[in-house]
Amino acid sequence: MAKYLLAGESINWLAVFALLTFMFIFVMAAVLAYGKKKSRYAEMAALPLDDGSIQAHKDQHESDKRIVENTPPAEV
Repeated sequence: MAKYLLAGESINWLAVFALLTFMFIFVMAAVLAYGKKKSRYAEMAALPLDDGSIQAHKDQHESDKRIVENTPPAEV
């Protein structure tokens, strides 16, 4: 059976394999991207702006929580 399928000239099995591999990787990337919480993306987006200080990290974390929860900042 396998010899018959591989001997046929009508289907390019290498192209089918490449397409299936691409589709599998694409679907897995989409599942992983949409499966993460918004707070995780907010944390990762703040990394380039993080100066390493603890207070800046706490302020950024509170800011990220307000963005995710869609609440206005507290009055000081």
